[in-house]
Amino acid sequence: MYKIFNDIDKTFVINLTKDIYRKEHALKEFNEKCDDYEFVEAISHDSKEVKNLYIKNKVMAYPPCFRCNQEKCNHDNNYLTPKQVGNFLSFKKIMEIVVNNDFANVLIFEDDFKFAFSSKLSFNNLHKFIHQKKLLNTEYPLLIRIGSHTVVNKEYYLKLLLLRKSSFIENNIENMANPCFLINNSYARLFLKKFNVINTTSDNFIHRKIVEENGVLNFSIYPFPITQLSYGKKNNLFASSITSSPVEDDFSSQNKVSSANEYKNLKSNWLQN
Repeated sequence: MYKIFNDIDKTFVINLTKDIYRKEHALKEFNEKCDDYEFVEAISHDSKEVKNLYIKNKVMAYPPCFRCNQEKCNHDNNYLTPKQVGNFLSFKKIMEIVVNNDFANVLIFEDDFKFAFSSKLSFNNLHKFIHQKKLLNTEYPLLIRIGSHTVVNKEYYLKLLLLRKSSFIENNIENMANPCFLINNSYARLFLKKFNVINTTSDNFIHRKIVEENGVLNFSIYPFPITQLSYGKKNNLFASSITSSPVEDDFSSQNKVSSANEYKNLKSNWLQN
C-alpha cells in the first residue's frame, strides 16, 4: 500500500463502461498499491452531453485549427472531435464530484495507466515532498503531475536510481499528465469556474491553460512514476480511445478536415444520427 493513497480523500479512475479490459487492467495495477479507489463512468462521445455542447456552439468550430489557429496546417487533428469533448467532460464530471462532496485532495487516473518499475520509491518521495511542503493544506489551487507517456532526461533516472531521489519541477507546463495527477478542492473549483467553451484538449486546459492564467501552485515529479499504455510507444497495449486511426466521413473519428463545409456537413450528419 503506497502511503499517498492514505493522505488523500479519494482516488478516481475514469473508465468507459464498454472498456472492460481496461478496467480489469486497472484493478491489477492497483493490487497491493491502493485498495480504496472508485471508477467514474466516462462521458461517451455519442452522449447527449457531448452533442448538446456542439448544438449550443460550446465547442470551437473549424476553421481555424484549434491547435495553431490557422486554416491550413499540417496537424493530423485540426478540429475538436466528440471523443476529445467526451474526455474533457469526463474530467469535468470528477471536478464536480470533488466540489459537491467537498473533498480536500484527490488523485485522478485514466484507465490506461501503469505503475513504473520505480513507482514505490517515487511515490515515497512524493509523499515526503508533499508533507515537507505542507501541500495538502494549501489554500491555493494545487496540481501535481504524476503520470505521463513522456520520457524525461536520463539525469532524472540516474538521480532516482543512484541517489534514490526524485526531482520536483515547479511551474512545469512542458509535460501534460492526464494519466495521473493530484488536485485539491480549490483547483476543482477553479476548473469549473473557467470551464465555458471547449477550445482546446483537456490535457492542455488542465496542465497548461489554467496553470498559466491563474497562478496555480503546480509541480511535476521526474521521472514520472506512472506511464501511459495507449499513446507514445511503438507497441501500445491499448488503442487510444481519443485519437485512434481516423475513419473517413466519421465526425467522431476523422480527426482532420480540409474545409469549413466538410466540417459543417460531417457535424450535421453526426448530430442527426
